[in-house]
Amino acid sequence: MESRPEKPSLTLVIPCFNEEEVLPLLFTELEKFGESYPGDLRILLVDDGSRDNSPKLIQAKVDQDSRYAPVSYTHLTLPTKRIV
Repeated sequence: MESRPEKPSLTLVIPCFNEEEVLPLLFTELEKFGESYPGDLRILLVDDGSRDNSPKLIQAKVDQDSRYAPVSYTHLTLPTKRIV
């Protein structure tokens, strides 16, 4: 008995920090990719404490398309000195 191959599953994790200007283009390109991807697709949009309208754009996309999920936290910077 032949077994059916499982549909591939892919999760994209995309960091976003003050990306208001490029998010519409990103969403357009991801839509094109999603139409051609043969399996399950999940897109995590990680807002790293944006101060522009990125969080609103992300939430609007999440509300519109169930493949998207938001993740948010406060922007973390690296210390100015590193212990090596």
